[in-house]
Amino acid sequence: VYICNPNNPTGTRLRRDDLSALLEMTRARAITVIDEAYSEYSPADSLVPELARYPHLAIIRTLSKAHALAGIRCGFVVANPDLIACLHKTIAPYPVPTPVADIAVQALSPAGIAQMQARVAATLAARNALAAALARQPQVRRVYDSAANYLLVAFHDGEAVFRHLADAGIILRDQHHVPGLANHIRITIGSADENAAVLQALDNCPQ
Repeated sequence: VYICNPNNPTGTRLRRDDLSALLEMTRARAITVIDEAYSEYSPADSLVPELARYPHLAIIRTLSKAHALAGIRCGFVVANPDLIACLHKTIAPYPVPTPVADIAVQALSPAGIAQMQARVAATLAARNALAAALARQPQVRRVYDSAANYLLVAFHDGEAVFRHLADAGIILRDQHHVPGLANHIRITIGSADENAAVLQALDNCPQ
């Protein structure tokens, strides 16, 4: 069983009670994987503190998001020793390159964690400001609440907005191919200048 929390592309979080109910249902029946790729943006929702209660729970993390290290393609699993032992028997025989391991150790050091947390705080402030500004745009139908570093936005004509922003050199994630997300675009939070460029392009978008 696989769950992404916070979810991608909606940015929504699952309630702890619902996740606990799922873990009770799958106990002794299936390994349950919780993808916490974006958990640094919503740390209170992490299930790491629950690992002792659920021997079948595996939590996967990445250094690609809050740590801004997508280029090293490095992630890890947090689970109980017995489950980790099972994974060792099935994992592909490809070692982590030494430079990647060195960078990962630095990222997870106290200094690296502090740097990440400062970056996350700035991203969350920028996300909230961008969400408020987008909600005032006439092209926007809805800005979804987000627990991650992006916003899912419903537009009246998402395809036209996507094309207009692409012509302006702004590449976003068109979600029209996802069932139920026609006219939706996912906007990753960028720098202050990048966020301002999105808003300026929307101001110039034909309605």
